[in-house]
Amino acid sequence: MNELLSDYDDVEQLKMAIKSLSSLVNQLRLSYGWERGLAGTVSKASSALIQVIRLELQELASIKMAMGDSNLQTYTKLLQISKNLLAKINASKSGDMRAAAEAGEFVTVWNSRDFQYELTKLLNAGPDFKNLVLPKVVMLLKAVESMNEFAETEMTIPDVK
Repeated sequence: MNELLSDYDDVEQLKMAIKSLSSLVNQLRLSYGWERGLAGTVSKASSALIQVIRLELQELASIKMAMGDSNLQTYTKLLQISKNLLAKINASKSGDMRAAAEAGEFVTVWNSRDFQYELTKLLNAGPDFKNLVLPKVVMLLKAVESMNEFAETEMTIPDVK
């Protein structure tokens, strides 16, 4: 947005509006923590997406654990990989570009037969669990879809039946 606004710096009638919008952009960056990276102010939208993905994976793993399911290895692996990926993005001078370059291991585990089977099970959860599980799965898949578009990853999104 700042880049777009700077294209109109020379228009006298827009100077005050540009100043106000630039201030808004800076406040949004502060609110979402984009100023806290080691490298400064590079775009880190992928960092926010990964945080959403991590949150939903943690929630789904917690639900499975509460139901007595002890087969959480794939969740644990995805959470560990995403934690490392998040640290690399936040510490990088290239932010979002780093996400695209470093996401390979996460994509591989996400696309694994085991995790895709897990997602399919979650999408087809029984009626008792749909209100608990399905909203989390939907949010997870939306974040993954955004990550696919944003960082040009190729994470598989199962068909909803």
